[in-house]
Amino acid sequence: MSNGSWFRTDKVWLITTLIFFILGTSAHVWIQLTGGYSPGSYLDMIPHFLYGTAICALLLNFNIGRSWKKAFPLIPPLLLVILPAILYTLAVAFAWEILEEFLSVFLPWLGFYSNFWWNGVRDIIMGLLGATLAAGLYLWHFPAILETQEVIERTRPKTRDTGYIPGKSSMHHCENCGSVVEPDSKHCSNCGHKL
Repeated sequence: MSNGSWFRTDKVWLITTLIFFILGTSAHVWIQLTGGYSPGSYLDMIPHFLYGTAICALLLNFNIGRSWKKAFPLIPPLLLVILPAILYTLAVAFAWEILEEFLSVFLPWLGFYSNFWWNGVRDIIMGLLGATLAAGLYLWHFPAILETQEVIERTRPKTRDTGYIPGKSSMHHCENCGSVVEPDSKHCSNCGHKL
């Protein structure tokens, strides 16, 4: 699970992803066999929720936030892991609803039912809820992401470099009062703040 690789996963998370795909497919087959995809039925929300969870879990196996780090440097690392997976899951849910709408209008003999403003928006919301569940399970399974972020914030130096000064080693500024501090000093000479 290194930050530089394209993969951020382990065997348990791969199995979790597979389980959600199996549950989503099983729910889809069960609802198809019982006629639950008919107008007025709410059973189709179950597979949309499970597939939203499965797709987000699949995306969380990859370090897709890696490409976002340079574009959005101010976003915390935790959000760079979770946000892309949720947004891409929403994009997949939206694309599926557009495809369903297209098939119901232009190829009605296939039997796809779609009413975008009633059925489609509800299905997209269920996909979002499923993606949120996957993100929560991911954070629960990999608490090291949170711990790494906390360690980085705790170990961040309290001083900042002034840059190169000819003839002297680099000086620092105290974060408490802003005065110049010698690089080897452990306390600020002005306010006594521990560095």
